Amino acid sequence: MDDFALYISLSSDNFSNVAKAAGFVLGGERWSIEGRQGAKGEIEEIKGKNWKGMLGEVPKGIFYKQGGYAGLGSATTAILTDGKTSIVIIGEALSDKEGEAILKSIEFVHKK
Repeated sequence: MDDFALYISLSSDNFSNVAKAAGFVLGGERWSIEGRQGAKGEIEEIKGKNWKGMLGEVPKGIFYKQGGYAGLGSATTAILTDGKTSIVIIGEALSDKEGEAILKSIEFVHKK
């Protein structure tokens, strides 16, 4: 649990499907994020060089690196899209200064 993990996933599926798979929930026209035991969190709309997305934080189960449940913690999830590809990033530090720097550094580049 001392290590901070950053999980990154890429998908060419449509944004709505990727967002739902990452824990985001669309209620009417407004997105929220859902965590452990249905706990809901607010989302923040975010923008980068050539993408837009959402960022949210919710309670999640935390596990030790060697295995075994460590307890309840929080995780931040971001989903970014350029309209073609979506990136999901899950980590403990996305909502702090280092996390903001990581998100700002992302740029979608497609090979021609």
